This record gives sequence, structure tokens and C-alpha cells, in this order.
Amino acid sequence: MVHCTIFLPAEDSLTVTSLLQQTFAGQPLSFYGPSDQWENAIVRRKLGWFKRRALIIQYRPAGHDEFASVLTRAMNLAGPIRAHKPNVQEKLMTIIQNTKLSLVLIGTGGVEVFKDDILRFLEAVGGYALIDNTHFIDNTGQLVLNDAGESAIDDLPVPDAFVQLGQADQRSPHNLYESQVARKNRSMAVLRERGVPVIEHLPCIIADEELQPRTKQDIVQRTIALAIVAVKAEGLEDAIVQEVIRRFDAAPFFSPVERAFIDIAQPTDDDRLRFVWRYESLWVLLWALSFVDDLAFPDQICDVPATASIIQRTGDYASMLAQATLRSPATLLDQADITYRLDWACVNARVMGQPAPAGLNASVVYERHYAFNWLTRYMDQPWDEVRTDT
Repeated sequence: MVHCTIFLPAEDSLTVTSLLQQTFAGQPLSFYGPSDQWENAIVRRKLGWFKRRALIIQYRPAGHDEFASVLTRAMNLAGPIRAHKPNVQEKLMTIIQNTKLSLVLIGTGGVEVFKDDILRFLEAVGGYALIDNTHFIDNTGQLVLNDAGESAIDDLPVPDAFVQLGQADQRSPHNLYESQVARKNRSMAVLRERGVPVIEHLPCIIADEELQPRTKQDIVQRTIALAIVAVKAEGLEDAIVQEVIRRFDAAPFFSPVERAFIDIAQPTDDDRLRFVWRYESLWVLLWALSFVDDLAFPDQICDVPATASIIQRTGDYASMLAQATLRSPATLLDQADITYRLDWACVNARVMGQPAPAGLNASVVYERHYAFNWLTRYMDQPWDEVRTDT
């Protein structure tokens, strides 16, 4: 055993810290950083007079720069395998998809000397592990799936903690709605024709039958807020920005992060860049409100002058609300599903050190994914906290 990655359902550093201290009781264990947000820990073990081993534990929660690459590597191993027991493989993919915290364990000279400790910790914490990028084990040490498609278990229960609302493949295929499966298959066919890589085990998104769409009022307000922060990011004078806010009665429409940006007299270049990309999210919302006819393949940026023209033409909030027509839930979900799979392809390419496939603009895809996850209430998060899990 050279290295090990542990997948956990909750981002609870205090519990993890406590269990690590119990697991390695009596052994030198050092944490680097505050206990509630440490990034690395080291366990040291003396073997005889002159031999020592160290185990480095890297704490990688959702949101960490390396978290997506950790999960993508696991999915790239588990997904394409021709599993002898597909039901086990499918549930393993659900667990990986819904992981909230990963621990990456690397040993000087390997981690074999710490094997019993690792298994004891794994059992205590209720997680799953990828060993040497070749096989997965459960919290009792049994083989879940290896790179030859073999499993030592006939079923893999998915703990409730690993079930995530909004992504629906945590259920048996027999319990998925037909609309979900059909949409997933259509999306994959479209992307294959475009030369975009797809993965069979990427989950379905929410079903037509389960969707609780945003109201037209919510979407129009969010559209106006995005338009204003984007033009400010482009350099529009503050006096004009404030006039637009008054004309559209937009003061209550901003998220906390947007409000802070609006209030800054001299934004940094990084802030400007971040918010100018919101044109791409704005374009999705204008499409959802039927102000934009089509969402073209995201290999280039949207028509920025057209967005300004649409907003100016509506004139004010009441007029924009009256002129807007919501897309049907099915149409919305069709585009959301394709975008979700496009973002996976972009993330996967980035992890592999490759350019985005089929000429995709990864930043455009990300912003679209962000907007669609808000529109479809993915995890029901407010705008500033929307996740774009792939």
C-alpha cells in the first residue's frame, strides 16, 4: 500500500480530528493550522533504532482547490470499468459523487506500516477508501471494486449521509423517473456527436416530476442584479450604476457578495474579472426568460452588447417582468443536463492537464452550470453559495 484516499460524507473537521487522535493515540501526531481548518497532519512512527516512517494526512474538503481533482480521479477509475457487479459499481459512484470531504494519505516509504490504523480509522468514521489508485475498499476493509472489475461484496449499502438531494442517481435505476434516464441518454448522444467525452455513470439530474422551478419574479430580479454587477465590472461609472439601480428598483436584488462589490468605489482587477464573467450566467437567465432564442454551443463568449440592449429595451423591472416568458421545466432541464455533462468534460480535461475538449470555453461552461444549478434549485442554495459539482 503506497497511498490511500478516504472519502467521507460530511465536512466535519472537529470529528475527524478527534477520531484521528483516537486512532493514533500514543503516536506523535501534529496538525498544521487551526484545529477547525487544518490542511495537513503528520503521524510519525519509530521502527527500531534507525528506521522511521511518517504518514502525511492531507485534509481536502469540498471547496478546496484539489478536491475536484481527487474526486475526478476516483470517478475516472470507477466509472469506465466493466464491473462484474454493476449494482456495486453504481452505488460506489453515488458515494464518490456525494463525498463532502477527502483525506489523502501519503507515507514515506509507503503507508503499509500504518495499514491497521487506517482500517481502524476508516471503520470509525464510516468512509470508503481508494488504495493505490487501483481498488476501493469499504469501512470494514473489504474489496468494493478494483481495476479488473472485481468485487468481494454482493451489495454496497449507501449510508444516508452520502445521499444528496438534487442528484438523483443515488436511487436504484428502477426508481429513477423515465424522464431522467431519457434526458441523460439524449444529452450523451448530443455530446458524443460533438466529440465531447461522456461518462456513463455521471448521475441524472433532478426529474421533471421533482423540479420546483424558480418563479419568474426571482429570475427577473436575479437577471437585473447580474446585469448591473457585470456592467460595473466592465468599468461603468458609479453614478450611472446607481441610476440603473434606481430605475430598476434593484437595491434588494443583489446577493451579499454582489452588494459588497457594488459598494466598492475602486474594485480590484480580480473582482472585476470575477464579475464580468457573470455575463455568461446572465445569458442563461435571459434565455430562461425567453429574451434569448437559443443557447449556442459554449465554445465562445455570449453576445455582450445584446445583453445590454435587452436590459435597456425593457426599461424597468415591471416592464421586464411583463415581457418575460418562462421556458418550460422540460426545456430548462434539457439544457441543464447537457451543461452539467459539459462541465464534467471540462473539469476532467483540466485534471488531466489537457485543453477543454471540442473547443469548449471552460469558463463559459462553468458560468452556465452555475446559473442552471441556481435555476433548478440544486441543493437549494442561495446565489453566492451555488455549487457546480461534477
